[in-house]
Amino acid sequence: MKACFYAINGHGLGHLSRSYAIAKRLKALLHSIDEEADIQFLTTSQADHLIHDFPVFKIPSRSMFKGQRGAASRYTRNGKMMVSNMIAHFSPHLLIMDTIATGSFNEFSFIKSMAKKTVLIERHKKEVYAKKEAHLAHLPLFDSILVPEEKSLNADYNIPKHLLTKVHYCDRIHGIHKADLLSRSEARSYFGVSTEPLIYLAAGGGGDPAAQLQIETLLHALSTLPVKVIIGYGPLNHTPKQYNSSQFIPFTELGISRYFKGFDLAISAAGYNTYEELLCAKVPTAFFAQDKGMDDQSRRVAHGTEQHWHYALDLDQNLRSQLNSLLSSRPPAELNNRPSPHGAIKAALHLAELHYESQDEKCILLRLSAEAWTTYEQEEWSHNSPAEVISTLMKVLKYASASQRIRLTINTTELLSLIEICMQITNTLAQLQLETSSERSRLLTHIAKTAAGNITTLSQWIQSNSSLS
Repeated sequence: MKACFYAINGHGLGHLSRSYAIAKRLKALLHSIDEEADIQFLTTSQADHLIHDFPVFKIPSRSMFKGQRGAASRYTRNGKMMVSNMIAHFSPHLLIMDTIATGSFNEFSFIKSMAKKTVLIERHKKEVYAKKEAHLAHLPLFDSILVPEEKSLNADYNIPKHLLTKVHYCDRIHGIHKADLLSRSEARSYFGVSTEPLIYLAAGGGGDPAAQLQIETLLHALSTLPVKVIIGYGPLNHTPKQYNSSQFIPFTELGISRYFKGFDLAISAAGYNTYEELLCAKVPTAFFAQDKGMDDQSRRVAHGTEQHWHYALDLDQNLRSQLNSLLSSRPPAELNNRPSPHGAIKAALHLAELHYESQDEKCILLRLSAEAWTTYEQEEWSHNSPAEVISTLMKVLKYASASQRIRLTINTTELLSLIEICMQITNTLAQLQLETSSERSRLLTHIAKTAAGNITTLSQWIQSNSSLS
């Protein structure tokens, strides 16, 4: 399967981050059923280095030519040609775009025919943008519209009624893998913090000109408090960083989410991806809204505050008073009760099903794989190779189904048992220290075939193989 994610960003990296989270899940799903995943990215984001495990084609953002009328006009023509050539050469089965239906250069109506199917990830946008004539005219051109939010919030998406049959709600998307998160003590040790409160401060991806002033204002308010502050400078930040105080620690690496469990409080702009990741990691957070063009961060903050998932911070009011109050407050009442969304895996499953629409067995296996991934993450198991665990599980189910010994429907209890058994299998294979991956794959296939061929029911297989290794 060939898929191209076209992520258009100017001063941010939200579209790229969201697409990347889905792409990683899509690759994992396809590999788990032994299907090839040829996934490529085309982006205008300056943070293309965020993606390290897929081919990325980077072209300049139109925002770089702001105020240069002649240069901007020439670049629009050149940009349209570059995008068209890349898509035509790759000829993807799926072309996935995020939020901007027209394309960066108003080229979507032209490149649509170069892909077999097209999908729009329709993140919520301000009404003035959602009702733009060009946006509404392009929505019908997509084969599917993927909404990264729960269906209960569909009323303010402004999607015309005649297009609702194309809409698929996949729940909120984030890039958090709970098994990858360091423990509280590990995270605090990494930053050299012992007993003092540890605060995470962030103001977006770093491309917003107003972000630096917001960080400086907040640091000034925090400077009189007995806290240690980790400043998350986004990958697009090119302004001077705070190195002149032992109280403040600049963080410029990728992957801050690994350390989230170590924070007592986060203070952050309410961009879609950061918002979802902090809440998924259950970090008590005070969010503030930035004015970000299409993204309505005020709506996001208001809704979450109303649900008691987090606090709201008003940058125009007395910050020291607000921060003192936050440090002495209990975590938001409903933070730990907020279900952790699995939107990335659900979105990936939808894309895969869109491609394999007529191949029933593949779709059934893909759904089982998605359910297994979701269960694995909910249990927060720690394993060196979760992808191999799920792949082992899918091999067993595939061969068992082929021998007509197992139904391809599994309840949660059975799935948990199966995953635990497959963890034992992969641990045993690791201990054998096989020299090549092909040897490992051959042995794994043999184990799966043997296991699947010696059972009459799923329950019997679970019982007889509970200590398989």
